[in-house]
Amino acid sequence: MKKVILGIVFILIIATSLLIFNKKPIVQSDRPTVKIGISLPLSGDAAVYGESAKQAVKIFFDNFNKDKSFYNYEIVYEDDQFQASKAATGVNKMISINKIDAVLTFMSHIGSAISPIAKRNKVLHMSVATDPKIADGEYNFTVSTSAKDEMNRLIKNFERMKIQTVEFVTTNTSGGVIFLEAFKEAIKGKSIILKATHSINPTDRDFRPLLQKINNSKPDVVVVQLFTPAVSIFVTQYHQQGMKISLTSAEGFSFIEDKNIINDFYYVDAAPASQNYIEQYKKVAGNETTNYSEYVYTMLQVLVSSFEQYAKEVIDTKEVSKIINEKTTGMSTAIGKIITYPKGVIDAPGVLKHVQDGKVVIVND
Repeated sequence: MKKVILGIVFILIIATSLLIFNKKPIVQSDRPTVKIGISLPLSGDAAVYGESAKQAVKIFFDNFNKDKSFYNYEIVYEDDQFQASKAATGVNKMISINKIDAVLTFMSHIGSAISPIAKRNKVLHMSVATDPKIADGEYNFTVSTSAKDEMNRLIKNFERMKIQTVEFVTTNTSGGVIFLEAFKEAIKGKSIILKATHSINPTDRDFRPLLQKINNSKPDVVVVQLFTPAVSIFVTQYHQQGMKISLTSAEGFSFIEDKNIINDFYYVDAAPASQNYIEQYKKVAGNETTNYSEYVYTMLQVLVSSFEQYAKEVIDTKEVSKIINEKTTGMSTAIGKIITYPKGVIDAPGVLKHVQDGKVVIVND
């Protein structure tokens, strides 16, 4: 019996030794790690934007020279389903459990929820958002074309088309209010009359009574300042009502996948993706519809380049934020050259677009 036991022990020792010597060594990097959280709609009505953003992350790090970087970069995703409450829960989790140094968000209603959390926890926060209030404090930044820029372009097109009366449809959100106020400012001193403003809830889906009211009022154009999925539903119901009043938007129409339903309409949009980025995106995603992923790529360009300029073992996010504020103006990005204003607003000029035969064409305005 002792011989059997000794034999078993001997076999176990041999087996353990083989496992130890055959095991691949774990290569530990001697570089510090920057953890970047990204809150995106990875499910639900806006999931297409989350998936496009993930493609942008892949493209960025495929291009990034890891061998020459001071830091390792780790990405942590959370699905916010395009809901501010879920985004707040997810970001708090990433801060407490994943110990992130920075977080990226998408759209003003999400950015508004995360801004105070980032400020309180001294986590760098960059948001694809138009609401400048999101950039409150040293740690928060917005990356977009300003509502002022977009509305000025819209009014310039109204004047070209001899439009005189306008009705404005928007949501009860910070982004909606920002665009409406920018529109009111842009028409000051112009011969353009804002006949009515219609404010709706983001969850509204039946716009038929509102459309009938607008149809009876007969403005020259309706500014549809809605986002996904409401904007597509609004335009579909507009066609079902047989309406002929012209529609336009600032960014909202970019969320409509089937551009045939807005054929021959003009709209203004945020700074477009560079041709180089579009070509890279097409190789990865198989199409040229970038879905604002160029803004996620731009945020990574700004954030990572600033961390690399900082290049210290112990990360001080306050010092990195100073680099973003002071050293990124004029930087070439996936949305062109950016301007970084002192209060954390990173801007790039927008464009006027026209839909022709279901295709979007940039108009030289």
